[in-house]
Amino acid sequence: MTAVSIWEPWATAMFLGLKRNETRSWPTRHRGDLLICASKRALDSTATAILRNVIEMAVGHKVDPQPGMALCVVRMIRCDQIASEATYTYTLPTAEVMLGDYTAGRYAWVTANLRPLARPFPVRGQQGLFDVQDELVKGAIAP
Repeated sequence: MTAVSIWEPWATAMFLGLKRNETRSWPTRHRGDLLICASKRALDSTATAILRNVIEMAVGHKVDPQPGMALCVVRMIRCDQIASEATYTYTLPTAEVMLGDYTAGRYAWVTANLRPLARPFPVRGQQGLFDVQDELVKGAIAP
């Protein structure tokens, strides 16, 4: 299965269903299932701590990031180039806007059909898109 690594706490936000769009500086032609993996190396910054608090407030409990783990599968449905932040984010939920970088010229990878893994498993992430054995993913999805 095709996979992508996402920094924490953004990967956890996707796993929890708070984030549907992944914003990137580069487009993708990939469509279909996409395995979301949390990067092993965490960003240690004030902004990251604030985002983690926002996520915890949204779900109503403490969230423990799972660095280096495959967390969920989503269906990649399209990739939009952002022409104007104000125009693109106008109809998005506030949490979605806070959890992405919608600067003009960037790309929103729009996903649907979130399937959290019942048994997250370790993955050695890479830059860009990469492949993970289908058997590992199928064994981790809830029946």
